[in-house]
Amino acid sequence: MSPQQLSKPYVEIISNGSHCYGEPPDSIERLLEVLEDHPLDPRFERLGGFIRPAGEKLSSCISIGYDFFGNFLTVSHVFHIVTNDAGTIDKLVAAIQGNQQKLAYRLVKARLEHDRRELELEREQKRLRQQAERGKK
Repeated sequence: MSPQQLSKPYVEIISNGSHCYGEPPDSIERLLEVLEDHPLDPRFERLGGFIRPAGEKLSSCISIGYDFFGNFLTVSHVFHIVTNDAGTIDKLVAAIQGNQQKLAYRLVKARLEHDRRELELEREQKRLRQQAERGKK
């Protein structure tokens, strides 16, 4: 990316909303509405979170912009937006962090974590039973 491009704000909406191929994505304003009304899907945190520094870097500590990526738990509205525009970044960060603070999001996240731990425990118990059975032979 050239220095001239770095100085110009950009907003790239790769996807936003559930649309067929070739249909235009929803606006950022529509995403902000969905963020207000529906909990994000906490499983996206395992993919690096909803807010990530964009792939290209100027140095080890200055990123060119941010990558916003995720989907919702109760409605399909996948979004992927890359931007260096400060106003857009501020709006999306505030809306995403606000969504994550809501009770619905926190409850779902806690339930998913509980279920993950139970599954790990069941797998470990099965492994130990199999190990004990092999030791009896």
